[in-house]
Amino acid sequence: MNKDYTVLNKKIIVANKLIRERKYEDAKNLLLDYIDEVKDLYKKENGINYSFKSITQFYLFINVVKVKKQVFWINLMGDEAYRLLAYIAVEEKEYDKALKYLNKSLKYNPINIDSFFEIVEAYKMSGDLDKMKESIDNLYDYLYDASSLARYYRNLGFYYIEKEKYELAFSLYLISIKYEHNNFALSEMLYIRKKLNNSDYIMEDKEAIKMLKENNISIGISSKNLKILNNLAKDPKLNEKNKEFIKNLRENIKKLQLEIR
Repeated sequence: MNKDYTVLNKKIIVANKLIRERKYEDAKNLLLDYIDEVKDLYKKENGINYSFKSITQFYLFINVVKVKKQVFWINLMGDEAYRLLAYIAVEEKEYDKALKYLNKSLKYNPINIDSFFEIVEAYKMSGDLDKMKESIDNLYDYLYDASSLARYYRNLGFYYIEKEKYELAFSLYLISIKYEHNNFALSEMLYIRKKLNNSDYIMEDKEAIKMLKENNISIGISSKNLKILNNLAKDPKLNEKNKEFIKNLRENIKKLQLEIR
């Protein structure tokens, strides 16, 4: 039975609050204390303990990432503790340290999509565009919701702006807002219009799709992951006990299956 660590996990909530208040030293101390308390709890003789954030993550992991040992879902947040430490490190411009923290985060939850995006952010902020692009490409296989897919396209859009491929960047932002409305994406599209010296620049959806395909950029999440989500939504046990989860999952699948013309 999965032990309840709610009291212990409250330290992560407090650390988040301290970070919002920019009290980074206090947050770091609290997060490091938390990690020291939980690191031995992840050890398991007959399998591996991981911290998943949702049923979807757990289900996706066991179907995408092949591991020989038995996988257990433990109610701890070691991955989040390291991700928050990485966020602070990026804010303090310690990018190498941030990347080390994020790699540790992924050991506790190898499918933590937020940690993957933080790796992208660390390379973006450090100015290493090649590594940024590589890390964007690496996270694609773990995308499973419309919001993260939109974020994936926005990061690619930023990359191609930096490479001065403005039409391609515009197409990426255009497709991104089909999956999630985002003011940053809209402002970047305005910026691209200025760079093109054309305030009326527009692009049809079909033109954007054509441009993405020509550059080997996928439209939507992988067919494998979409199939996994559909199978999860049909699971009879989940349908009986987790009606709200299934409802949200089906809404997400509907967004992911958006037909862009």
